[in-house]
Order: sequence, then C-alpha cells, then structure tokens
Amino acid sequence: YASQTLSSCESATRLAVTATVNAPAAPTGNASQSFCNSGTVASLSATGAGIQWYAVPTGGSSLSASVALTNGSTYYASQTLSSCESATRLAVTATVNAPAAPTGNASQSFCNSGTVASLSATGAGIQWYAVPTGGSSLSASVALTNGSTYYASQTLSSCESATRLAVTATINAPAAPTGNASQSFCNSGTVASLSATGVGIQWYATPIGGTALLPSAPLINGSTYYASQTLSGCESALRLGVTVAIVPQPSAAMAVAGPVVYCLGDPISTLFQLSNVVPNVSTVQWFRNGQAIANQTSASFTASQLGYYDAVLATLPGCTTTIPGDTLTEVTPPTLYPIAGPTFSMPSDTLTYSTLGSSGAPIAWIVTGGVLVSGQGTPVVDVMWLISGVLEARMQDGPCIRTDTLHVRVSGIGFTEPKPEESVQVYPNPTDGCAQIKPWHPGDRIVLYTLDGRRLEVLQSAGKLDLNDLPAGVYQVLIEGLDGRIGSRHRLVLQK
Repeated sequence: YASQTLSSCESATRLAVTATVNAPAAPTGNASQSFCNSGTVASLSATGAGIQWYAVPTGGSSLSASVALTNGSTYYASQTLSSCESATRLAVTATVNAPAAPTGNASQSFCNSGTVASLSATGAGIQWYAVPTGGSSLSASVALTNGSTYYASQTLSSCESATRLAVTATINAPAAPTGNASQSFCNSGTVASLSATGVGIQWYATPIGGTALLPSAPLINGSTYYASQTLSGCESALRLGVTVAIVPQPSAAMAVAGPVVYCLGDPISTLFQLSNVVPNVSTVQWFRNGQAIANQTSASFTASQLGYYDAVLATLPGCTTTIPGDTLTEVTPPTLYPIAGPTFSMPSDTLTYSTLGSSGAPIAWIVTGGVLVSGQGTPVVDVMWLISGVLEARMQDGPCIRTDTLHVRVSGIGFTEPKPEESVQVYPNPTDGCAQIKPWHPGDRIVLYTLDGRRLEVLQSAGKLDLNDLPAGVYQVLIEGLDGRIGSRHRLVLQK
C-alpha cells in the first residue's frame, strides 16, 4: 500500500497496489545452426517475440542484424514480452560451411566435339555454369564451344561452393587430309599404296566409324577408301574419299617389216609396228638407242637411221612396259673390180676373164650364152662362148651385193690358122662381123679406117675385131707394132 506525506503529515489512507512481475522465458530454437558460405545475425533463427541477439549470454549490447557470423561462434537470443526482455537467452552455435571450389585442369581439350558432361573436375556434387558467379547450372547435354570458359562448383553438406573452378575448353577438330580423289595403281596395290597429305593418316573402308585398315590390305578396283588424320591426339571426324583404279600392265606385240641389216650407203627404211596393245588406252613412246624420239607416239614408226629401236607403253606414270624391237645395222660392201677380158669371140672359143683385186666375199660367176669352164668362186675364170651373151661377176655380203657385167658378142664362121710361113693376115676376109689378125703379137695395136681416111673405134681384144656395129663396106686395117711403126696394111671387106 502506498501513502503520501504533505506538510509533514502522512496520509492516513493508503493506495492499494497489486504488483505483477513479468519474467519472459528465453526464446526456443536449434542450439546448432548451419549456414552456407556466409551468414549474418539476421540469418540466425529463434522462436519467440522481439528476438534480439547477443554475443554474450547476459548483458552486453544486442548485435546488429548485419553482423557477419563467425564459424563456430555462439550467439545468444533473448525475447521481449510485454516490454520485458527475457533475462535468459537461447544459445546458438553457428556453423558456416564454405566449400572450396573443385579442383581440376584449367585447360581441357576434346576431339571434334564435347558436352558439359565431358568436362572434368574433382569434388562432390559438381555443377557447371557459364559464368563465374550466379547464373543457372548448365545441362550435361549442352555442347561445348571451342575457346569458351566453363565454371564448376562443388556441394558439400548441402552447401554449394561460392567460388568455382574455371575451365577453358579447346575443341580440336582436325580437317580431313587432302589428296587426289582418284588414284590409280599398276596391276595391284595395298592400303599402304594410297596417298594422302596429313599427319597420322589412317585408312578406312567407310566414311565414318569402322576399324582402320591394315597397310597390307589389298586394294579392290573401283572401291573407295577413306583417310583420316590425327592432330594433337585427335583423329579427324571427316575423311578424304579416294576411289581406286587398278590398271593392268600394258602389253603389245612388235612386228618388224623391212631389213635390219643394211649395206653401207643404202637408204634405211624399216617399219616397226605394234599390235594387240592392251589396254587400248596405253600411250606409246618410241626410242632409239634409249633416247625418246620426239613426236613419235603412234602405234607404228618407220626408222631411217641405224640403231636399236624399241617402244615404251604406259597406262600411268610408273606403269610401263618396254616392247623390244630390233637393231638396224649396216655392213661394208665387198670390193668388186670391173671384169677384164675380151668382149667378142668366135664360136666355141675359150677366153679368160678376171676381176683381180676384188675382196670381201667369194665371187659367183654367171654365164649366159656360154659355159664356165673353170674358176668359179675365184677372181679368174675361163669361159667357152657358144653364142653372144653376158658374163656376170657377183659378190654378196649380207645385204650388200656388188655385180659387174660384160657383154660378149660371138659371130663369124670361124678362123683358119695361117701357116707359119705366111705373113700377117686378116681373116676371114670378107667377114660378116668379126675378123682376127694372125699371127698376133702382144703389144701390137689395130687401127681401122674408112677408105676416105676416117678413123673408126671398134671393139678389139688380142687381135680380134668386132665389126658388127659397122655398115657393110671396105675398110683399111693397119697393124702398128710396139715401136709405133706400121707392120702391115690390109683391106677388109665387111658383108652383111
């Protein structure tokens, strides 16, 4: 009860007052509270009214809501009811979980393509982002872009790391190798025969996928093979297609029309002819003594020089066949001197002829109008003349033939030998074509004139005169001796 005092006088009555003491309990809540990466006093949780947080269990000043929490520290919450703050406080130990970024290679390479699922990082609950902070995690199927950077977080105890691992992705996409799309081979080939420009070439039977072919695998005519290249450990997704042609080795038959051995000085003309050329697309090049003959590329060639001739057939570079030909040579002709001997004879006379000095081959004598008595094959022969004819000497060495002929005229009715005591005579006289001087001395010379003094040229030999080319008439015959003196003079009558 309460009294009051006025002018030193205390009131006789008193005010009755009933006292109510409010003692709020501490708020309730989890004594351990966890936070990811960071938190503030505002992050703490307690159930009650007028919650205030302190760093001490009693007294002290309440903490600002923005005060950052410290991992492992204990914070104290009071509540205020009916304007009364609780004397006891809820103790809450704060755990701030701050996972580190995952670890891994900051540069990661992929062949031809890749997705987010291809990226690698070491940690738990890995998630990938296109940005270093914030943003939405990427789907595992998102395709990687060459040169782009991707960011990985990890999640531990339900807390995702605030920092992220940065990974730059390199997409190595080698181009297909280069080369000829059509390649030809002679008779056969293997995969090792194929050609492509690039690094780490591998050949396949299919444009994509499949197993690389062995280098020893035989090529099939008309088939297409596919080459990849490998750069920086990455095999190209694209491949070079090469279609193969197996070309047969060319062949042909060679015919030589004309001589292959010529006589020295004779014109040369021998035809070389190819036939049955297989395949018919083969190209031809003619050679002489191993040297290509300019502009000679047809199936035939006429040689005009000595030497060895052959032809080279080609279906493609390196696929060639040499068709043997033949060698054109020449030989030196034998030496044959003119036939020396009488050019007219009386019937049944045997006369001697020669080609002295001839060499290089045996001499074959051919007589027309008489009989070869002796000397066949030698430089000197004896011939019995029966009628007018020809004596031929022939020498042959291979293609070289040398001949000489001598025409011999046989006429007259025969000569009668003069008696030893008789002086020089011309007989028969008259004659129908031939006359003879008897006796005849070697070295004497016969001179024939007309009656009016004209000197005539007639065939004569060893005292015999051939008058067959002269008209009928009377002629003068002078016989001159070795000293030039006229030995005798005669008149000769020619009758036709």
